[in-house]
Amino acid sequence: RKFLAHKTAMLPTITPHELTRHLEKEEVLPVYYLYGDETYLIEEAIRNIEERVIPSGFKDFNYEIFYGSENGAPDIINAAQTIPVVSQKRLIIVKDANQLSAKDLEQLTSYISDPSPFACLVFIGEKVNPRAKFFINLSKFGAIAQLNHPKDRELPYWIQRLANRFSKKISKDAIAF
Repeated sequence: RKFLAHKTAMLPTITPHELTRHLEKEEVLPVYYLYGDETYLIEEAIRNIEERVIPSGFKDFNYEIFYGSENGAPDIINAAQTIPVVSQKRLIIVKDANQLSAKDLEQLTSYISDPSPFACLVFIGEKVNPRAKFFINLSKFGAIAQLNHPKDRELPYWIQRLANRFSKKISKDAIAF
């Protein structure tokens, strides 16, 4: 995998644009950590990953959502190690990942070092701790994406992308306006 990784206090992260390009061109990684202030970009990233992981019509069997405030590492790891149904992988989403306990993060760090080939595990949190072993390991075996509001110079790309997603055409003049 080749990303133009940006350093978040010594931890490589990727931008929304890089994540989108990666998902369009490459195989899905076993683990992602998505964070930032743009909820729409996080939801779009999950949708893009889901489209590449789960065949249409098999979401009920291969998609689980956990919450860091309610579920622990054993439940998450068990779901990730469950064999998928009529799919090559399962998609496991962990929302509020920043609320996982230190013990859970330690167990998940071990899992990340040797992830299941049958799962894509996506953590969604508020921030990263660049010194924590969990994030250091995650950056080696997966990707950390910071999904913040697009900057002014990035808006034309995102407007064009949204238009394409909804099969609409938009001129460069209209985007610039």
